[in-house]
Amino acid sequence: MNRYFHKWLGVTLKSYLNIIRFSNSLKQLKNGDFYPQLDYADQSHFIREVKKFTGVKPIILKKNENDRFIQFSLMPEK
Repeated sequence: MNRYFHKWLGVTLKSYLNIIRFSNSLKQLKNGDFYPQLDYADQSHFIREVKKFTGVKPIILKKNENDRFIQFSLMPEK
C-alpha cells in the first residue's frame, strides 16, 4: 500500500500523515499553545516536527505576521 501511495502522491503514507498532523497543529500554534495536544510524544518531538516543516521554532512561527505558511493550514482536515 505504501509503495502505491508513494507512486501516486510522491510522498510516503507516513510523511503524508505527518504533514496532516502538523497542519492541524497550526491552529494551536496560532493561539499561542506551544505544548502539543495532537499525537506528539512530547514537546521536544513537537518542536522538531515544526522545525522540520517550517525551518523555524514554534515561537518564531507564532510571531510570523505575513502568514507565509498559510498553505499548510489550508490542507483538508481528516
